[in-house]
Amino acid sequence: MKRIAIVGAGIAGLTLDRELGNSADITLFEKYHRAGGRMSHRTLGDFSFDHGAQYFTARSKPFQDFLDPFIRSGLVAEWQPRVFTLAPGEKRL
Repeated sequence: MKRIAIVGAGIAGLTLDRELGNSADITLFEKYHRAGGRMSHRTLGDFSFDHGAQYFTARSKPFQDFLDPFIRSGLVAEWQPRVFTLAPGEKRL
């Protein structure tokens, strides 16, 4: 069985580990004390927040299929932002 090292336990590293896990001996390296990368959640005192990317785009059919059960369960939802552009010097409250 091949031995493979994956550097980074973010979404890409974890997905690669999942896809290759049955056909190779995987060692996953992560510098932080937990997995998740930019998709992880942090807590500091009484506050909690998402660490990195607040959204992602599912362009490929395999990724869309992978997300489908999470969407159906309500864990993942389409982001509907309120976006506006300020002119120089314009203020909004």
